Amino acid sequence: MRWCVTELTLNLEGNLEITSFVKPSTGLEVKTNMANKETEKLIREDVVVVWGGSNDLGKSVLFPRY
Repeated sequence: MRWCVTELTLNLEGNLEITSFVKPSTGLEVKTNMANKETEKLIREDVVVVWGGSNDLGKSVLFPRY
């Protein structure tokens, strides 16, 4: 995800503001909590993408450890 902002900027047209926050070695809960704080002032037309890694796989309901 580190270079996705560059790719989005190069490939999307229009009056856009693209912002990226990279938090390596953190779980998805940390990322979503940060996203909630950062997005309080957004409007309905805004888009937020939260991309998490594999740190939470062992805790996931979808992928329980046996």
